[in-house]
Amino acid sequence: MRPPTNLPDNQWLGMGLVFAFIGILVAHARCYMPFLADDALISLRYADRLIHGFGLTWTDGPRVEGYSNLMWVLLVAGLGRCGMDLIVAARLLGVGCMAVVIVFAAKRSASRLAFAAGAVFFVSAAPVAAWAIGGLEQPLVAAALAGAIFFLLRAAGADYENRPALVAASLFLGILCLTRPDGPLFTAAAVASPALAGLSPRRRKFWAVALALASIPVACYGGQLLFRLSYYGEWIPNTARVKVTPSARHLAGGLEYAGMGLLSLMPAALVAIGLMAAGVARRQTRGRMAPLAAMFALWTGYVVAMGGDVMPAYRHVVPLAVILTFALIEGVGALTAGGRRRAVAAALIVASAAVFPVQFLFAENARARHELWEWQGRSLALTLRDAFGANRPLLAVTAAGSLPYWTGFPSVDMLGLNDQYLARHKPADVGGGMLGHELGDAGYILRRAPDIIVFTAGSDPMYRYKEGFAAEPAFKRDYARMPVLTAYPPQYVGIVFFRKTSARLGYGRSGDTLTIPAHCLDAFGHTCAYLDGGRLVAGINATHPAGIVLERLPGRPRVTVLGPRPELVQCATSGTTERMQITLTTQSRTGVPIHGLLVRVDE
Repeated sequence: MRPPTNLPDNQWLGMGLVFAFIGILVAHARCYMPFLADDALISLRYADRLIHGFGLTWTDGPRVEGYSNLMWVLLVAGLGRCGMDLIVAARLLGVGCMAVVIVFAAKRSASRLAFAAGAVFFVSAAPVAAWAIGGLEQPLVAAALAGAIFFLLRAAGADYENRPALVAASLFLGILCLTRPDGPLFTAAAVASPALAGLSPRRRKFWAVALALASIPVACYGGQLLFRLSYYGEWIPNTARVKVTPSARHLAGGLEYAGMGLLSLMPAALVAIGLMAAGVARRQTRGRMAPLAAMFALWTGYVVAMGGDVMPAYRHVVPLAVILTFALIEGVGALTAGGRRRAVAAALIVASAAVFPVQFLFAENARARHELWEWQGRSLALTLRDAFGANRPLLAVTAAGSLPYWTGFPSVDMLGLNDQYLARHKPADVGGGMLGHELGDAGYILRRAPDIIVFTAGSDPMYRYKEGFAAEPAFKRDYARMPVLTAYPPQYVGIVFFRKTSARLGYGRSGDTLTIPAHCLDAFGHTCAYLDGGRLVAGINATHPAGIVLERLPGRPRVTVLGPRPELVQCATSGTTERMQITLTTQSRTGVPIHGLLVRVDE
């Protein structure tokens, strides 16, 4: 079997092709700006807290391993420690790692035709482009996988006698183990591939190759396990407790996810799979294709078993895109060996290019282009931070990325990724709902007594909490539902729940006087709070009053309106001391800001 040579006959021409494809990748990735996954902001919060001396933690209190990408978090934190904005760091690192795949593809290619077939496919794939700037670890997985494949194929081409190539492949496999908890799957496939290529496990050489390939990954995995045990006191990441929920429904979802993800890469994916199958069937090419086929089969089976994913643009298809890229390179390299069948190779390049328009037919890819709620979360987070930053309120969220990251508040993850209790106390029907969004315990959240509750980027209760909070009288009694107009772009109105009895931002009591802040004036659903002079105020006008309902007052209240124009506000009370409503109205059509109320009770 003739090992492929490097790409360029003319070195400058080869470098030009590499940079051209990197440029195309960047241009394609820009189509998905400003996509940024909420889970990426979870990782960035860990990185930010690490930089500022709080360790690898998501919030104050018991340590929880709510990330599943240690190496990525550490690399982003390293760039952040040098003064780089963490989002910029994640995106630069993402694009850079995807570019590394192109470099390895070029070095592996036997000809410019082979390189073009693989590179055109890779840069045309929507999962590659979207996740280059999506902020999560998929680019690092892609780069490490490309390095592992490159050196593994080089070792296979030398009948596994190339010891430095085996060590280099082992190093990249180790990086995969540190990047994701499921990274060892690629090591398993790499270790099995010599047997698939014909090297008998009965021979001592097989075990020497297996030891060389597995040594660094085992050391990396074992080292991270020791760190996890000593730092978090856990054998497995908290994310695994939340997301690993096998069921028939999730298995069906995984089959659909893998099928649609691969379908989005047609027709080149089908060609690459066919080339892998043909290559494994032929003894002359089995050594090159067996590692690719083993990795492809094992990762696809894993994605199906795990139930796929809920994020846009098929992020778990990124490793498959890398594998298929090298399958195209190897297949076209074999077809064009000695100058034969160049027309067929050119047709394969056309098939790779056809992937690009296919991407726009899939809703999951479009979702990455249009998903902006994380940036809405930033707008709401900055508004809340301006209003309550000095109070350091406890924030409960279902989206554990955007609001905790941009507020910096101590937080409670209501879906359990960063919460040990929820991860260990799963509902009986887990496995029948949305992957990663099935946990929730309204009673537990109320016992934590968060000062602020926000669902996603500002909605009414959702997921398991829609019914859970509806069944808890304490939620309606203790929390004010207040629409908040954000002070930052993109400007919108988000629903925020404020705890009325919070010592940090709820009612204040001094003797017989009760101070009610504006964000608790929730008697009318249309009342909207907004930021004014660094505080949240409630706006009223001729058609939109504000008010509050107070229960079990010890006597009749005397109400004083707090704000810059109290003389424009009319205050009326109705009801009994058991349940009294205070209503604020005005004749002003331009609106009057209300800072709050002082309620004195005469017993």
